Amino acid sequence: MSQPDHAELRAKAEAATPGPWEAKRIAGTHSVVHHPAALIQIQIVAAVDTRDTAFIAAANPATVLSLIDELDRLRRLLALAAEHVPDDCDHHNEIREALR
Repeated sequence: MSQPDHAELRAKAEAATPGPWEAKRIAGTHSVVHHPAALIQIQIVAAVDTRDTAFIAAANPATVLSLIDELDRLRRLLALAAEHVPDDCDHHNEIREALR
């Protein structure tokens, strides 16, 4: 995911209703993803596999923000590691490039 997409996803997650969300099947082929404490309900009007609605519910804003934060942390660590590869290392350019 590129940085612009990353920033856009963060903005959307921050603007959305926070989790936890729940998924359940109702009325045959209809599924619903909703926030139990809020008056928010997303009805999916199609034959949708319950595994899909469970995933959609699990990918709530709090989860997405947590994943973005972890990705940012790991990127910072990789950048720091790349700066500390010794110049006398046999493959220092390759290692630095791989860590960026």
